[in-house]
Parts: sequence; structure tokens; C-alpha cells
Amino acid sequence: MAITKKSSFLRVCFFSLILLFASLPHLFAIDLSKEEKEYLRTKNTIVFVSQTRYPPFEFTDANEQHEGMMLDIARWIAVEMGFKPVFTDMTFQQAQEAVLSGKADILTSLFYSDKRKEKFEFTGTIFDVPVSIFVRTERTDIKDLNDLNGKTIAIQKGDYAREFLESKKIRFNTLDTKDFAEATDMVIAGKADAVIGDEQIVLYHIFSNKLTAYAKKVGEPLYIGRNCMASNRDNAILARILNKGINEVRKSGVLDKISTKWLGTQFGHHESFLERHLWPLSAAAGGILFLLLWVWVWNVRLRTLVRKEAEVITRREEALRESEERFRCLLQNVPEIAIQGYRLDGTTTYWNQASERLYGYTVQEAIGQNLLDLIIPPEMRGEVQKSIQQMVETGEPIPSAELSLMRKNGSRVAVFSNHTLVNLPGSPSELFCLDIDLTTSKQAKEA
Repeated sequence: MAITKKSSFLRVCFFSLILLFASLPHLFAIDLSKEEKEYLRTKNTIVFVSQTRYPPFEFTDANEQHEGMMLDIARWIAVEMGFKPVFTDMTFQQAQEAVLSGKADILTSLFYSDKRKEKFEFTGTIFDVPVSIFVRTERTDIKDLNDLNGKTIAIQKGDYAREFLESKKIRFNTLDTKDFAEATDMVIAGKADAVIGDEQIVLYHIFSNKLTAYAKKVGEPLYIGRNCMASNRDNAILARILNKGINEVRKSGVLDKISTKWLGTQFGHHESFLERHLWPLSAAAGGILFLLLWVWVWNVRLRTLVRKEAEVITRREEALRESEERFRCLLQNVPEIAIQGYRLDGTTTYWNQASERLYGYTVQEAIGQNLLDLIIPPEMRGEVQKSIQQMVETGEPIPSAELSLMRKNGSRVAVFSNHTLVNLPGSPSELFCLDIDLTTSKQAKEA
């Protein structure tokens, strides 16, 4: 009986301490100096300026709402640090000028370079962005950097690509554009020979506007851009404050959640604070039992603080679930791109509606089946398995290619296929396949 009472008493002590910690957010808050706290208190509102069309990092959607990975990070930091964020958008060149002139406080996306460091104060690198050459599909004369000599290059005004080409002593003519989408369109229209563009952004434009038959990526990435946030040099304290927030975003696992949300991959399990620190808290409980009296005296105040913290967490989780559901619906209902996910053994894990229409199998029929048996012709399966194995061993992606795949009724369909390997901590590796039906374009060519 005495043991039972003692165990109950210890449990009460333990959970009382948990409530105490929850009621004292400053114990776990982002560590700011007195000067930094005073800056945020005085400033209160921080103006973030981003590019109008730079998806998935930042963009303005059809409802004129500011969305993207960098803005999700800024919103999370604002909640944690208690300041009000204001978001605006413009062209990349205008955004840089707005920060340098003081009309805006923070540029949400800017590649680091030593030359830019003379004007801007950078945070740490948030995302690495590969930058490649894109040309019209029929061009065979441009394969790498040296082939750009004497060519007309479409470049987003203010982009680091110009500085990179000049550092490599490349002679080129420039066609300035307001964003990567316009630069890509200039190449397709024949007004420029090539565009040097951030891969995620250019590929997003090509796929979303059904331009895969008109443009292609050539060669290996020219460089990997270090995408950061940046203020002007006179506002360096703000960059330092945000850098602390970015470190907390990365350490807490929120950055991984934001990245995988916008890339369309499944979320892995992230341990809660209690799961990671249960034993240390339990061991420390015996040494701080005297705080129970303090907890009891301030019980009413603690309940109020805990309720407010719970409301903040609930709002944050609801917003994250809403974003996840929006992106899931986008993938599931995208009309032109058949998306399948499968493990290395071929087991199908994802099958969207476009896949149902293209191949004839329902989601229920496809999930759990071997993808190679469903849509890969028998004569191609050995080669496909070999390509998958090679990608796993070397890390090099399977080249995008035009393939003739099988439908449920036995007929063949021509598709443009792209494979991506996804490795999430604690989860089996998966491949995602994006197929675009080429039937219409082939019929048009034949006609």
C-alpha cells in the first residue's frame, strides 16, 4: 500500500513538473540577447519581400495569397519570436532594391555570393538549389558551360547566374527577364539560346504549363546555389535574429516537414520533445521536487499560461494540416501528370487519379501491387530493375525518357517518364515516377 502511494505521489510530481515547464516558455524559447529582444519589441512588424513567381520556394497563388517554403519558415519564426510578419512580392530585381533602400526588411530568397555580401547581410543557408542549363528540345549544340560562349542567355534580372558566367570568363549576350518563367518562354520562342535557371522553379513552369515537348535540361548542374534570407548591411541585427530562428526550425524538425510538404513526399515520424527527453526529465524530477510548492501557489496562473500555449499549438497544427491537405489534393487531382510511388522491391505505395485514367487501374487495384508487373512491358523489366539498382548504388537519377508502357487492357501508351529517389530518415527508400501522356502530341505530329 505504501509503495502504491509513493508511486502515485511520484507520478503527480512528474506531471506537475511537466505543467511547470509548459507554463514557462522562456525556458525553451529561442535564446535572444537583450539587444535583439529590444529590437523586436521596438520594431514589432517585419516586412518580408519575396518574388512573385519562384515556386515552390515563394510565389503568389491564384487567390493572391503568399505561399511557399520560405514563407512557411518566416511564419513559424514569427510565431516563435512574437513579431508580426508582413508579406509583399515583386520581381527579383525590385525585391533586392526594396531591401537595400529600406522599404522592406528581409529578402526571403537570395543566393549567397562574396560580391553580394558587400551589400547584404545573409542568414545561414536554408536550401541548396541546383542550377542548370535549359534549351529547346531540338538543340544539340549546347551541352555544357563552354557551349554558351557567344550565345544569347535569358537571365532573370538580378540573378546570380550573370555573376557566375562572368567569373567563368564566358562571352555571352544577355536577355533580361523579370522571372524564370519568362526566361524559359523566351528560349522556347527562339528569342534566346538558353536559360540558366534554378531547377525546381524552371521544371515547375515546364510541367505545369505542359511544355515538356519544347524544352529540356542539359548537362550536370553548373553550381549549387546557397539560398538564404538577407537584410541590408545596416540591418544586420535582424539577419542575426532570423538566423537563430532558422537554426531552431532545422533543429526542431520543422524544416524537414516544410520541405517534404512542398515536395509532395510522405512525412516521417518526428519524436516529440517528451519522447526525446523523457528519461532526463524523470531523473531530474527528484532534484526539483521542492518546486511543487511554487507550482501549487501559482496554479491559477499556470493554467492560464498552459491554455494560451495550447491554443497557439492547436492553431499551428491546424494550419499545418490544412497545408498538407491542400497539397495532397493538388497531387491527387493534377490532371495531366500521372504520379506513382513505389518501394525498391516494386510495391506500389501511391497512385493518383491521373494514373487511374492513363493506365486503367483504380487506386485499390494498384496499391500494394508490383508496379513493374502493372505497367512495365515484360521485355523492359530487366532493364528497369537494373536502372533502379544503379540509381540506389550511385545516387545518380534515372534519366528522363520517352517510354511505351502497358495499360490494364493490354494496349500501349507513350509517356515521358521522370523518376525521383526519396530517402526519409526512419522510412524505406521510395521512388516517385511522374508520367506525361504523349499520345496527343504524337497524334499531332503524325497529322
